[in-house]
Amino acid sequence: MSRFGAVCLIIGFGVLLSDAAVQAQGVRLSGIGGRLGFVKPENIDGTFGIGFHADLGQIIPNLTLYPSIEYWEENADIGPFDVDVSQLALNGDLRYYFPLAGDSKVDVFAGGGLAILFNDPGDNDVGVNAIAGIDVPLSKSWVAGGELRFVINDDTVFKIMAGITYIFGK
Repeated sequence: MSRFGAVCLIIGFGVLLSDAAVQAQGVRLSGIGGRLGFVKPENIDGTFGIGFHADLGQIIPNLTLYPSIEYWEENADIGPFDVDVSQLALNGDLRYYFPLAGDSKVDVFAGGGLAILFNDPGDNDVGVNAIAGIDVPLSKSWVAGGELRFVINDDTVFKIMAGITYIFGK
């Protein structure tokens, strides 16, 4: 998949996700944002990754539904061949925000979820996400965040991502 195709798919998925979230009962679109970072696939050099996410609000206290879509691409030596390798991940994650004592300006979370992985070349796959990170409010409408993510399946991928989220209705 070309980078242009991936960007179009990401934007399209975001629009569909936003519309579906607004219409769902009990869940509301609370914020949207983007992220950039370092991606280290197993047996491939590290590369740059991009993604978009949605904050769909709390399901129960401290537990937030946080889907995202991420894309990375890298050139790899596979045997005697020089191959472009890429992955598009559709993530359905839950984040648990730890209640911190005092007047903390940082929100700490851990969580996980499922990932549908579109690999090129290779077979599409399903993985499990393990995540941990922080969110730091910048204003009443903007939140900066950082995240460590392991996508666990046959080939584990490690990601360090940083991004920003626009929060609606604050």
